[in-house]
Amino acid sequence: MGWYALFVKNGSEEMVENQIKRKFDNTILTILVPKRELIERKEGSLRLVYRKMFPGYVLLNTNISVNTYYKLKRISGVLNFLNKVPQKVEKNVSDYVYRNSDKDYFFSIADEEISPILDLLDEQGILKFSHACIENSKVIIRSGPLKGRDGIIKKFDRRKKRAKIIVEFLGVRKEFDVGLDILSHDLSQNYKICFNDVSAH
Repeated sequence: MGWYALFVKNGSEEMVENQIKRKFDNTILTILVPKRELIERKEGSLRLVYRKMFPGYVLLNTNISVNTYYKLKRISGVLNFLNKVPQKVEKNVSDYVYRNSDKDYFFSIADEEISPILDLLDEQGILKFSHACIENSKVIIRSGPLKGRDGIIKKFDRRKKRAKIIVEFLGVRKEFDVGLDILSHDLSQNYKICFNDVSAH
């Protein structure tokens, strides 16, 4: 099975996800709308929110076929498959999904792109908070999905409890904020964020 990207109407990701789950058995196709956990302030209160990592896209894991392709295309909100390949490119046709009417080929997402993304997510497809401390004026990631992945971190914002990371997605470098709690010093008992004044949203 390979991973494919569907381009959908912005804001319709969950609607498309629900339709696909109703129409396909999860042994044939699974769908993922990656999200990131953040803290945001609204009307004076802190809220724990979940924002999409790739707005306008949903990810599919399946052995694609012409029948599956057309079935997905008929779902409301779906615009197209991504990773379209020119017809003149000579590669193994079995690696593509073939679209009869326009004779287009669509390639699956490369392992070197999808694997780092999946490694950041939990079983619900959420990039959860990471936890860090400051040692010798340096931010050290102690736990969470960013641990051991310093190379993708661009900068930190301690006040907003965020880190900006960079990932490769469909050949494009994507930047977005993710949750990061930074303690002033190494207190292992405090690695988990205290959400006493934070409401889920």
